[in-house]
Amino acid sequence: MNTLSSKQVAPARWLVLVGENDQYDDDPRACPSLVSNLPSEDQARAQVLVYPGAEQGFNGLEAAQEYQAPFLHRGQGGVERSAPDLAARDTSRQAAVEFFTESFAPTGISER
Repeated sequence: MNTLSSKQVAPARWLVLVGENDQYDDDPRACPSLVSNLPSEDQARAQVLVYPGAEQGFNGLEAAQEYQAPFLHRGQGGVERSAPDLAARDTSRQAAVEFFTESFAPTGISER
């Protein structure tokens, strides 16, 4: 088995926000497992947050909907349900703000 390096995916820190009930992988542990298979030095640069009960589209503003998704169920395809989740949306937005604030915070610059 080839070892995936996070440098192949993204050369910097990365944040993955995923709904527990997202049907693309049919496994709420898919993203955490991906990160756990990275070399240990790369794992420190990756953060995965899984939102319990949340589906695909949990951070969206539109109403729940269903549509054909060819990559659903690990590439088998099917009908996907996308639905907002207010709690997961608010929590994930805060996580994204914190991630980007930390990632792009100036370093070594003195305040005037």
